[in-house]
Amino acid sequence: MATSVLTPRPQFLTAAGVIAVNYTLSTFTAGTSTPAATYPTQADSIALTNPNNVVLTVNSLGYLTSGGNAVDVWMIAALDFVLKDASGVIVYTEEDVNPASAAPGTLADADYGDITVSASNTVWTIDAGTVTFAKMANIATDRLIGRDTAGTGAPEALAVTGGIEFTGSQSIQTSAFTGDATKTAGGTALTLATVNSNVGTYGSTTLIPSITVNGKGLITAISHATPSYVAAIEKNTASPITARTNLNFIEGSGTTLVVADNAGNDSVDVTITASGVAGLASITEYEIDFGTTPVENATFTVTDASIGAGSYIVVQQSGEAATSKDADENEMDTLEFKVITSAGSMDVFVTATDGSYLADKFKINYLIG
Repeated sequence: MATSVLTPRPQFLTAAGVIAVNYTLSTFTAGTSTPAATYPTQADSIALTNPNNVVLTVNSLGYLTSGGNAVDVWMIAALDFVLKDASGVIVYTEEDVNPASAAPGTLADADYGDITVSASNTVWTIDAGTVTFAKMANIATDRLIGRDTAGTGAPEALAVTGGIEFTGSQSIQTSAFTGDATKTAGGTALTLATVNSNVGTYGSTTLIPSITVNGKGLITAISHATPSYVAAIEKNTASPITARTNLNFIEGSGTTLVVADNAGNDSVDVTITASGVAGLASITEYEIDFGTTPVENATFTVTDASIGAGSYIVVQQSGEAATSKDADENEMDTLEFKVITSAGSMDVFVTATDGSYLADKFKINYLIG
């Protein structure tokens, strides 16, 4: 008769109440030293297939294993059982255990404290709340019970890293921070390191700040200074400029300067005009009209008795507004010029600098050399 000698599957604990990891259970033919096999299931014990190892090992959960798999123990003849600890020291023996005496039903259905036996000794149930920490497997210091390995499986002892640490009083906390921002272990207040002790207000209407910034974008030094700027603009002054804070416009031959303080625009206006000195070249303003239909280029004939067949002509776009246009429209189109002179006139070929189409009126200035 085949009988399960260990039903339900028991959990092996040491005398201290912890998992008896790596303990071994060996089976021998009763009264001999001859190893004898047991079987993982009743069907295997009847068919004499898939025998367990003659030495079974207790795993980290406290269950007997054969070939790494937790197994039940079914026997078909009287056996001797020898239990050894992880060092190979015998801690318990049971001799001449036979199928008849090991048959289920030797315990009455009842609650035995941590275990409740039911269904005529065929179901053993661990009572709720009875598996204390002391009855669990030992784990190393500073570990959490969880599982990091992918998939469902046995619990694992997990370490904490990444700025988390144990306090030594059964809790965890954030680690201390060092460097440009510091924090005490377990604290929540972040303190920025002082990189510039020269605090205060810098810069004003007459002072400009001088700032030093490190590679992390932190201001490591700051001060302010009086800027060097144009404090006055003078006309025809004979005084030497030593501090280079004054700007002096000198009126040359053939020109007239008008310097005026424009307080409304916070500026100084300087007007330079040619005085028409005999013998000097003169600048003439002329208006050209491309018409309302945009064109890529056009040629304009300018009649001027001052122009000779061999005259040197310089043509440029005027900053003045053409008829019915604003001066700032000159910024939209810039012009290029080519000139062919003849006695009393010149042909001016005009295109846009960027090759765009042109329309309407523009003013040009030309200088006859």
